[in-house]
Amino acid sequence: MCLVFLLYYPRIERFASVSVPKYDTINKALCTNFTKDDLKQGIFRDQLSKYNWNRVNTHKVERALRYGLHDTHCYLGNGEKNSIKAPISYPKIEDPYEEISNCESKETQMEKNDGQILKYDFLCILISLLLFV
Repeated sequence: MCLVFLLYYPRIERFASVSVPKYDTINKALCTNFTKDDLKQGIFRDQLSKYNWNRVNTHKVERALRYGLHDTHCYLGNGEKNSIKAPISYPKIEDPYEEISNCESKETQMEKNDGQILKYDFLCILISLLLFV
């Protein structure tokens, strides 16, 4: 979500934006029981460095951490922290982007747009008639 602020609100001074998976998302993906206190005491980092990564499917872990719920925080240039109160998930892409081909014929374009495309020549003639009448 902070990326939206970076792209659409360039006048806001920002220092950093961070998205962190929720603890239950991490615990479920790795079959662990980490808490917020573990992070504060450095236990979390120590346990992850000793974790047996050979016993997990890293693709499943990656997918769970990417698409699971995240806490999102934006740090402004003046030192203020702006957090989103609700957990955020990876956006669902409902309509994938389809690039419009420049190679389609005018007839195909007219069929797709229910005949709404007027030919360029016709528009030029129409404009010239309106200007000189």
